[in-house]
Amino acid sequence: MRGGDRMRYLGIAAVAFAATGSSALADGHAEKCFDKGALTYVDCPKPEPAPAPAPVVAAPAAPAYVWAGPYIGLHAGYAEADFNGDYDGGDRTGAIDIDDTDVSGLILGGQVGYNFNVASNTLMGVELDASYFGDDDTVSEIDQPGDAPQSVSSEVEWFGSLRLRLGQSFGRVMPFVTGGVGLVNYEYDIVDTGGSVTPAGGYSSSNSETVFAPVVGGGVELFALKHWTLRAEGMYYFIDENDDLQDLADMQPNDGEGHSFDDLWTVRGALNYKF
Repeated sequence: MRGGDRMRYLGIAAVAFAATGSSALADGHAEKCFDKGALTYVDCPKPEPAPAPAPVVAAPAAPAYVWAGPYIGLHAGYAEADFNGDYDGGDRTGAIDIDDTDVSGLILGGQVGYNFNVASNTLMGVELDASYFGDDDTVSEIDQPGDAPQSVSSEVEWFGSLRLRLGQSFGRVMPFVTGGVGLVNYEYDIVDTGGSVTPAGGYSSSNSETVFAPVVGGGVELFALKHWTLRAEGMYYFIDENDDLQDLADMQPNDGEGHSFDDLWTVRGALNYKF
């Protein structure tokens, strides 16, 4: 074969090989790479796939209503104090029935406290509160015909308490019970303006007491806004305090007089700010 013919056949073979390789790639066959060690073509190594992006883990959602922590607030409501006993500056003909005093009315006050989580949705708290009452009532009676009236007044000036609270939260609502020790300030006044056995100028006496008393109660609290809660509650003070009202003008036997402060109860609404 002549030299020109040989070159022509080599060119035709190269074109055929290139066409065959292109056809293989077009048919989806793997790309070929030349292996210098084996002096032949082999499948080219496949590129390593890019690593998958790390999954995004969402942060746990904060609780919508956080009951634990400090708070401060104001309250308003209604209270009633129960008194008992009687008073007679003479011979009990016209003894005053202290049961007739009706010490009741509106109260205003404030509270501060702290709640602790003690278990799942269970809270234990401590609260200090004080209320201004300032209501009084007076009963009068004429001891003997023709005598000037004699009177007894009862008044509760203020009261407060230091209590534990135990509550169970249900989302934005928390019912609770409470109990502790209370402090109550009250006063009673006797005015006897004169009578058959009363010294000239009459007789008057005033006594103010501040007493400790167990207190229990309960209620329900509601998250109204992010930092604000509303509360409705009631409490009962066990007082049972007795005082002798011995009329200095009448020292006769069997003329024992008494004034007792039995109990106090209150219902109120409160607005608290949670820090």
